[in-house]
Amino acid sequence: MMTEEQQTKFIKYVVLFDSWTKEIPLTFLLGFYVAMIIRRWWDCCQLISWPDHLLYNVSALIRGNDPETRIIRKTIARYAILSSVLAYPTDEHLLDSGLITKEELDLFKTIHVRVDPHQKWFVPINWIQTMMVRCFEKGTLGHTNELRVLLDALEKYRNGFFQLFIYDWIAIPLVYTQLETYRRRFARLFLYDWISIPLVYTQGTQVSNYDSEKAYDSKRRPEQINYLP
Repeated sequence: MMTEEQQTKFIKYVVLFDSWTKEIPLTFLLGFYVAMIIRRWWDCCQLISWPDHLLYNVSALIRGNDPETRIIRKTIARYAILSSVLAYPTDEHLLDSGLITKEELDLFKTIHVRVDPHQKWFVPINWIQTMMVRCFEKGTLGHTNELRVLLDALEKYRNGFFQLFIYDWIAIPLVYTQLETYRRRFARLFLYDWISIPLVYTQGTQVSNYDSEKAYDSKRRPEQINYLP
């Protein structure tokens, strides 16, 4: 059993810890961060481009049953799938899977990207654009509007991957990456302490009958409180 003096000091701790929980907006901070991460993840899912719309237009506008035209359609489809391959062990795996030929792989390796040497997803899209223009020059496409429809579909397909590249390039929020060395200290301060503090201030006391202003003065620390360093 605690003496009356000890009970008075304990109630001071209770009032002090209760005030701390009101000063730390942990629910808001964690809720805002989690909502941002979930929204970012869902946006990335929606930005993944599917080649269906592009290939529908290719099949409808690049007409012909001759071997050359059929190869053009198949090559465009292969390039579209190649650009959507986001991760693979080595370049040779692309060759083994049939997504790229040996000559195309040699050309692919000669292209260097300064920002990130692994971000070459746009190269097959450039090849598709070149093939579309050549089809128009050879007369496979009958009108400039048909070329415009194909280029617009290709641009829409490319834009999704470009937005994903931006998400991968710029981490959100930047403050968490810049203060990575202090991450564990912040986690302990804002989470572990926030969980442990209620173990004290939720103790059953007669604090409601106690003068809280007398128990806790925000301008000074309670007497003989040994703070952690």
